[in-house]
Amino acid sequence: MLRRFAGSFIALAMLSLSVRAQSLADAKTCDRAIGGVAAAKATIQRLAATRPVSPLTHFAAGCASVMASQWDSASAHFDSAAKGNPRSSAAFLWVGNMSGQQLRMATTTPLKVKLAPAIRDAYTKAIALDGSNIDAREGLMQFLIEAPPPLGGDKVKAAEQATAIGRLNPFRGLSAQIAVASSTNDRVNVEKLLLQVTTQFPDSVLGWANLSAMQADDHRPAEAFATITRWQARRTHPMFALFSIGRTAAVTGEQMDRGVQALQQYLRGQRNASDPPLANAHYRLAQIYERQHKVADAKVQYQFAVKLNPSLRDAQLSLERLR
Repeated sequence: MLRRFAGSFIALAMLSLSVRAQSLADAKTCDRAIGGVAAAKATIQRLAATRPVSPLTHFAAGCASVMASQWDSASAHFDSAAKGNPRSSAAFLWVGNMSGQQLRMATTTPLKVKLAPAIRDAYTKAIALDGSNIDAREGLMQFLIEAPPPLGGDKVKAAEQATAIGRLNPFRGLSAQIAVASSTNDRVNVEKLLLQVTTQFPDSVLGWANLSAMQADDHRPAEAFATITRWQARRTHPMFALFSIGRTAAVTGEQMDRGVQALQQYLRGQRNASDPPLANAHYRLAQIYERQHKVADAKVQYQFAVKLNPSLRDAQLSLERLR
């Protein structure tokens, strides 16, 4: 459940840069550059090439290295930025991010053991320098959730960070609370929090999509479809809502004709970048066809799903099973 909302703490932190870097303007530029804005990318490249070398130069070079997926280079530059400007909360945030990236890529246990406290300490330092650095708090929270206790994991402390995040940003605070509740498999609280998101932030996809998915997974199709109906009444994220109808039909076997129609409309429609991938829609459509004993149609949809996303293992296994 956790990864539906935020993904791993590495991905979460790397998608959202704190606005407190060497300066507000520089941090915003870096954020836009990592997000793909061409003008911002050019600015970061220019700052990275500035001489003489300064903490800002290293910070910009770190951003440029992240854009190029050059993780060792990024780590070295952010380390230099933090050493050169030990009052920069954002520099320590990115030291934590890069330590997390290195941990993710580590292949030996001793290296993972070495990196774990580096992640924790960098995020803790970033928070100490600026308590309003939400990204650092989210990074620390996810570390506390995911790390085993011997390496510093502590779900009680993770919950404390979620509460602190909520004081700074209610929406992100709810997302953080959901992550903590998911990590302890507290499904009752997860559902309660998701419902709260739908009422407190009704224009967000987070509550509606995940609440309906949870209800479907728990074999409560009537509740799942009712949630989606309330969502559609708001006319927000209409394409995602169509996908959710199809997913619910595929998972529960209920209202399958409606599910087929919704997924076909989704596949023909104009999607946003935040909507589910087309491969997922083909996979769910195949599941419905298989439930309807339309084996040939199911095979075609599984094939589309695998072609669009070869790593979609469930679709690959289903296709092999039908051969």
